[in-house]
Amino acid sequence: MTPKKPEQRNDEDIKLDVVANLRWDGRVEAADIQVEVHKGRVTLSGTVPNFTGRAAAVEETRLTAGVAEVEDKLQVVLKKNVPGGSDKELAERAKDVLDWHSDLEGCDIRVSVNKGIVELEGTVDAHWKVTRAEKVVMGIRGITEVKHNLAVVPSHSVNDEALAEDIKAALARNVLVGEDHVEVEVENGVVTLKGSVASWIEATRVREVASATPGALEVRDQLETFLGGSLP
Repeated sequence: MTPKKPEQRNDEDIKLDVVANLRWDGRVEAADIQVEVHKGRVTLSGTVPNFTGRAAAVEETRLTAGVAEVEDKLQVVLKKNVPGGSDKELAERAKDVLDWHSDLEGCDIRVSVNKGIVELEGTVDAHWKVTRAEKVVMGIRGITEVKHNLAVVPSHSVNDEALAEDIKAALARNVLVGEDHVEVEVENGVVTLKGSVASWIEATRVREVASATPGALEVRDQLETFLGGSLP
């Protein structure tokens, strides 16, 4: 089913709905979250006690009618009475979790932790595995931030033209994407996405398709969300 196009709404109404969504979602502790809206662009600031709540807050905000963009300034601050473990214990836990996921098998990912901040280094053989590795360790209790310096080293190379055509063909097959409004450029394996999309759901799906296409080394998102009316 094709997602609804975002409504053109005033900032105050958008803010009221964002706040209501954050308070409604049981995954989010919204007491220390501040919401600002300017021309449909929402900024979330303040603190949350875990990564699950941070991700849920951003997701619910993006799915609120009228929201064109979300700037995530939320910080994860652990509750004092919640044990997280030492940096060494967190690093070992993160490595174990990565090793347990079969879809990351064969990847060379090294883990270090400093004051609860995880850094992932090494190589993966597909771009989507970068995001997957980040998400896997985000849910570990005690981790406050995840950074990565992972390089994508595909098992086989794909020339730029073929990669662009593969992505365009995949977008054309996808019910969530109006591919006529998405431009795909590829240079040295780096994919740049341009054009207008009707919703955050569509933008997310376009990024996922590009990331999952074999041969993509990096995906740069320059998509814009078109608010109100019909897409050009």
